[in-house]
Amino acid sequence: MFSRILGGLSKTSSTIFSKIGSILGGSANAQRKVFNEEDFKLLESALLSSDVGNNTTQLLLQRMKSQVTNIEKELENNPNMTDVKPMKSILREEMLKLFQNPMQQQIVKRLQQNQGTPEEEISVSLTPLSMKSRPTVVQICGVNGSGKTTTIGKLLHKYRQSGTVRHMIVAAADTVRAAAPDQLRSWVERTPDCSIVDLTESEKLKKQSETHQPVKTKNIRQVSYKVPSESVVYEAIQQGLRKEDVDVVFVDTAGRLQNQEASMKELALINEMCSRSRKGAPDHTWLILDGTIGQNSIQQAKLFQKYVRISGIIVTKLDGSAKGGVILAIANELKIPVLYIGLGESVQDLRPFYPEQFVDSILSVTEQNNEKQDDDEEE
Repeated sequence: MFSRILGGLSKTSSTIFSKIGSILGGSANAQRKVFNEEDFKLLESALLSSDVGNNTTQLLLQRMKSQVTNIEKELENNPNMTDVKPMKSILREEMLKLFQNPMQQQIVKRLQQNQGTPEEEISVSLTPLSMKSRPTVVQICGVNGSGKTTTIGKLLHKYRQSGTVRHMIVAAADTVRAAAPDQLRSWVERTPDCSIVDLTESEKLKKQSETHQPVKTKNIRQVSYKVPSESVVYEAIQQGLRKEDVDVVFVDTAGRLQNQEASMKELALINEMCSRSRKGAPDHTWLILDGTIGQNSIQQAKLFQKYVRISGIIVTKLDGSAKGGVILAIANELKIPVLYIGLGESVQDLRPFYPEQFVDSILSVTEQNNEKQDDDEEE
């Protein structure tokens, strides 16, 4: 699994460390080096270029400089000291501190309990999803083009494959994008024990839905209502309450443009409808962020937080982006746990997020590049 994550984050790691490989690096001399001001300027430039953002970059630099000051004092007292902590280890340590908020640690603990150690290959990944209520309602939101619908499809597949979820219902509440229900339906048709509630079914299905009699099509229990998106959500949750085997209801919402206040208020209405449908719902509201837009995703998240309570973040499209450093900024500025990262198009490329694996992946290119450089010098 680590190799998959390493490959998916290669653009980010290359962007950060093509500039600073020599000062972090693989040789013993480089590892024992204490950064000077010029080194810190190079590091600052590298972090900013990968969209770590100014606030988080300055915090990392400040903390590293504090450690370096302590090391320099020790060296003054003991110039022959050989066990100086490598700069790369200090940087890794300070990056990981950004993920120490309790919510992120709870997620990591739950993942480890369900999936084993992070080093093991994870073929299924249930859980950042805690299911204290039945059905557990998960609202998915984000801007246009962030990958909401595709991410839901991948989650359906993963959760069903885990064997710990029985039936799932998808509320196709994106009534703006015409292709959204069909896209969801294609995922549902490929996922056993999964059904969809949407607005686009035949007259026969509409009539049957009025009496709450589901129609079976292949492995799909399908009910349709020609009603606003909020009511689609209501009916989906009500179906989940009526059927004992429904564990999860996913709510796919329309893409929101952050500068469209009316659209954002509609999202708040959907959130309210979830609560009216089942007390305490939604149990989770997950925000999908496009990893290719870097720091802009921070502003998006802050705006969504004004209208709904975001409990988790999924960052998509990181395989095509050199801006994966934004995850460090998300951890530092938003204090919202990152649940999954998208590293490609396949279902397997939606990976549960482990801070240590992420940090080690973006730091590993330095080690590889310097090992190669050392080999070349020996030749």
